[in-house]
Amino acid sequence: MRECGIDTTMSEDGQEQFHTNPPRGLTNGDAPVGRAVTPVVDGFVVSRVAAELVSIALVRDDLRDMLAHLCRASVELLDVAAAAVVLHEAGDQGRLAAASDEAAFHVAAEHLDTLRAGGDPSPVGETGLTLSKVPMHANGEAIGSLDLYHEMVEPMASHQADIARTLARVAAELVWRVRAHEHDRTLVDQLQHALASRIAIEQAKGSLSVQQGITIDEAFERLRRHARNNNMKLRAVCRQLIDGELDL
Repeated sequence: MRECGIDTTMSEDGQEQFHTNPPRGLTNGDAPVGRAVTPVVDGFVVSRVAAELVSIALVRDDLRDMLAHLCRASVELLDVAAAAVVLHEAGDQGRLAAASDEAAFHVAAEHLDTLRAGGDPSPVGETGLTLSKVPMHANGEAIGSLDLYHEMVEPMASHQADIARTLARVAAELVWRVRAHEHDRTLVDQLQHALASRIAIEQAKGSLSVQQGITIDEAFERLRRHARNNNMKLRAVCRQLIDGELDL
C-alpha cells in the first residue's frame, strides 16, 4: 500500500484548494497508469448523504453507524476500493472507528498497527492500494482522518476531492458535537452527584445535632470519624443516618 497525503492550500483568489501528494517511485510497469473518468456526482446526492450523516449522529444518536455510513458513501461517490475513519483522542496515535466493509477494516487496522510499531506501513497486506488521508478538523481541533484506499496513483479528480473534503468536514463537526455533548452530560452528572452528596451531608449534620444536642461542627466530626473508622464514604454514612439505619 502506498500512502498519499491530501493537503489544502490557498489559491490566488483566497479559495482553499484540495489535492493529494502522489508517492514517489510507484509505476505500473512501462505503461502509464490510466485513470477512469468518473461522472460528476450531482450536488443533491452529496447534500442527501450529508443530511443522512446528521440524522444518524444527532437524531438516532449513533456515532459509530454515522462513521460507517460515511465510509460506505465514500466508496460509492469517490470511486475508491474502500474507506475507513481514524479518530484521534488526546495523546494517542488514532484509533480505527469505522470502515466500509470487514476487509477494509482489517487492512486499516493492520496499517495502524504497523505505524504504532514504528514500521513501514507500505505495503500493508500486499494490497497494492494507494492510501489518501483526508484530514477531519472541527472548531480548530484535529478530529481524525477519512482514509480512502484506491487503485490509482494520480491525485483524485477535483470534484472527487471536493466531495471527500465536504463529507470529512460534516463528519468531523458531528464527532465534535457528540463529544462536546457527552462532556457536558458528564459534567452535569458530576455536579448533580456533588450536590446530592452535599444535601445529604447537611441533612445528616442537622439531624444528628438535634438528636444528640451537639453543635453542627461536632455532628460533622462524628459522622466523618464513623465513616473513616468503618471505611465508608461520608455520603453513605449520612444516608444511613437520614434513613434511620444508623444510630450515632
